[in-house]
Amino acid sequence: MGITRRTYTPVLNKTYFIILFVLTSLFVLLMLFFKAPSQAVGQNIRKETTATITIENEKFQTLVEKLTPEQEERRRLEKYIKQEYEDRRTGKIPKPHSVLPANSSQYPKPYLFLHIPKTAGTTLSSVFQKNDPKHFQHFWLHPRMNEIPKVLNKNIVFGHFRYGLHTYFNRTCTYITMLRDPVDRVVSHYYYHRGTNPHGNDPVYQLARNSTLRQWVEKSPSANNEMTRCLSGIRETEILPTNQTLQVALQHLKDFGFVGLIEKFHESLVLMKYTLGFTHLKYTTTKQSKRVKLKDLSDEDVEYIKKVNWMDIMIYEEGLKIFNEQLKNAPSTFQTDLDEFNKEMKKPTRKLDL
Repeated sequence: MGITRRTYTPVLNKTYFIILFVLTSLFVLLMLFFKAPSQAVGQNIRKETTATITIENEKFQTLVEKLTPEQEERRRLEKYIKQEYEDRRTGKIPKPHSVLPANSSQYPKPYLFLHIPKTAGTTLSSVFQKNDPKHFQHFWLHPRMNEIPKVLNKNIVFGHFRYGLHTYFNRTCTYITMLRDPVDRVVSHYYYHRGTNPHGNDPVYQLARNSTLRQWVEKSPSANNEMTRCLSGIRETEILPTNQTLQVALQHLKDFGFVGLIEKFHESLVLMKYTLGFTHLKYTTTKQSKRVKLKDLSDEDVEYIKKVNWMDIMIYEEGLKIFNEQLKNAPSTFQTDLDEFNKEMKKPTRKLDL
């Protein structure tokens, strides 16, 4: 008896291929349908992105074009300062010298006194002027481009200018400055702004009058590491200092010919006698600004000022080291000269405008 063989009809395979064909056709149709719109959308996105970049570039170019010659020059100067810092850091140019003996022949003129706000500038300005009245120039702010020629033949330039003024001279310059305890300086600056208004309704002064000390420290750049900003020379492109700003400022400070301290004011003046060759040290005092003494501030306010001004604290500590080195290099007659100067000024009854 034989086995009857049945023929197998692949019904399932046919159904599968039909479904696959239909789905593939639908997919192709969908791709064709959405292809043109997607390309258009992509093109639009690219156009919009390009347009946005173009607009931002145009805004930037417009901003650059609006810079005054003084602003452009300050940016150039800051670029130079940053490059100088990198060259010193990498050894391309010599690092700052150590403290030299207290001998005026070691410190060539012109003397550039970088006046940090609230460091007895009014008093010191009179002292510097008396020692070379014919070749003394004072600036309230950094000199404008048309004012630069005025300083090139001066022996002493004094003012709130930024580090970098030496780049305009074709002779070696000696930088000089005075430092002050950062907390004391901030408090003094605050009360100075509250009590004076030399420029009418200046918003800088208005801010102090309308704020508590804590609020002013939070808002005002003048209360945020001002010594660091002044010494670095980087103020135009940075509202607040960076870590690099601190390193630049420390490097500059080490290269200064003389660094004095407000807390050692008479000692600083007597050292100037040796270092700068000054013969007229007597000064007259001005009316002091009304302010709260440090001992009357809350611990919280003092700690907050220290926290914000941690860079200036490092600057002051470095300045203290330099000052002590200057004392070590002073002549053996220093203490005698200091005692005589204190008697001459009647120190117990004299007060600086701080």
